Amino acid sequence: MIKSALVSVVSSLLVALAACSPAVTEGLGTLSDSTTDDAVGTSTSTSTSTSDTTVVPTTGEPTTGEVGPPPVDYVIIAADPLADAAAGFGEHRSAGGHTVALLRMSEILADGGDPVEAIRERLRGYHAARDPERPLFVLLVGDAEPGGSVDAGTVPLGEVVQVLEIEPPMAIPTDHLYADLDDDDLTDLAVGRIATNDPAAVTAALDKTIRHEQVRSLGPHNRRINMFASALGQGALVDSLVEKLVNTALDEIPYDFDITMTYGLQSSPYVYVPEQFSDKVVERFLEGSLMVTYIGHGSATSFPPLEWNGQLHPLLDADALADLAIAGRSPIVTLIACAMGSFAGAGDSVAAALLASANGPVAVLSSTETSYVYPNTIFIRELGLVMTAERPATVGEAFMRAKQRVMTQVDGFRAQIDNAFGLSLSDADMDALRRSHLHLYTLFGDPALIIGYPAPATVSVAPATAAPGGSVEVDILASGLADGQAHVTLETVRSKILGELVPVPPDDDPQRDAVIAANYEVANDKVVLGAEASLVDGAAQATLTLPADLPPGRYYVKVRADDGSAEAIGSVELGVND
Repeated sequence: MIKSALVSVVSSLLVALAACSPAVTEGLGTLSDSTTDDAVGTSTSTSTSTSDTTVVPTTGEPTTGEVGPPPVDYVIIAADPLADAAAGFGEHRSAGGHTVALLRMSEILADGGDPVEAIRERLRGYHAARDPERPLFVLLVGDAEPGGSVDAGTVPLGEVVQVLEIEPPMAIPTDHLYADLDDDDLTDLAVGRIATNDPAAVTAALDKTIRHEQVRSLGPHNRRINMFASALGQGALVDSLVEKLVNTALDEIPYDFDITMTYGLQSSPYVYVPEQFSDKVVERFLEGSLMVTYIGHGSATSFPPLEWNGQLHPLLDADALADLAIAGRSPIVTLIACAMGSFAGAGDSVAAALLASANGPVAVLSSTETSYVYPNTIFIRELGLVMTAERPATVGEAFMRAKQRVMTQVDGFRAQIDNAFGLSLSDADMDALRRSHLHLYTLFGDPALIIGYPAPATVSVAPATAAPGGSVEVDILASGLADGQAHVTLETVRSKILGELVPVPPDDDPQRDAVIAANYEVANDKVVLGAEASLVDGAAQATLTLPADLPPGRYYVKVRADDGSAEAIGSVELGVND
């Protein structure tokens, strides 16, 4: 009976998330109409100039001789009408030390045959000749229509077919074929796309990228992850199962980072006033953050509604995305939902609209077609760990590592996920779903985007366990920082709510909105107490006195150190015993 119930729950869960709601500037070389790739020397190579730049071959043979740039590590493949605008990315990356090659689609098409395979063959050459100690980045600049004609004005999508025992075959338009050069499904290089036909949109994306990398303010937004989610609408049992998995994944994220949740489920303490829910999500975007993550249902152009006592309210009004003016830090957005990065149709997808917003997110990760909760759960878990624990330098490397971990990671939580979904999925289907979702998830934006984390701070606490009412000494070392302030907090684990929640009154009660808003703040506030400490040559000490009524359990001492020009973050666990 128990197993049958679990099978029913997991089957409902699968259906729930599978059914979705309705010329180069001087100094960079020159562009040509020939079939030769343009190679751009790095700005750090003083012996290289426009006149002696060596073209890096695409045959896999390394460049020989003393004159010439290092192997190409940044490839731009641009639709011909966008090539001049795309060259701006080449300038920017060359100035940062990359060796850049720019290819027009007319050059690719001149190779003959399947244009997708022609692009892959060019990339195989660059990959074979690369410096193995450096990642290889590929930026696709141009739009595409799944199954549509390919000409010099587009950059084509690849296609794979998802074959499952539980569903009919599904064609998946994908950029992942450009990242997987040996057809083993594992990611070999970092690929991103600016999906547009408008040169001005390419320039706007470049401007946003440069601002993100070069203009950065200090503050809590640099360690903040804002999440929002829709309800599954499959009943309390299914929703609670998803919440349990999400809570487990969130607890794995290092406590160096802050996480907020805005949840479109009426019974959740993380819900906001229904008539103002979309405004609250927009507010979370606008405050700036390292990441904004959405989990739930979706379609190419919209989010599902929030249902409140039979009335429907916008979870996030897609029309608001075009006018975002984010302060502090432009986030990397992940949309863990169906088809929000779809290439099909005349209008922009949610992912494309977010990237096109001049002051909006700087990069977006999204699925191009129907996605399933099993691989979605794995992907968001692995991406979260890569972004916050491994902390690779660029968004493309983070995306690449997360995809690699989807296929290779083995641990207790992954076994827990597999065991839960194995009640309704065969091993063959679980493997097929993991592989197909590597093709579904697409990076919109520059894969070489520098993420820019706060530096790590070392935090220690003595004693490692304490009783309520006791005191602990906190030692902080932020190497590389000078004099400033250390902001210290003691916080509960993310799945716990310490404050008092008040029952929500009926809709006609004038206090209803205030109660919902207050509960939302209480649920998201994990801080037990805070303290400030003087930072001297990157070091600080603080004493924390625990509240006498603090419940026993697991807590974290969190630190953000700031000297006015740089910052560092760290955390350490503290046990509280009776």
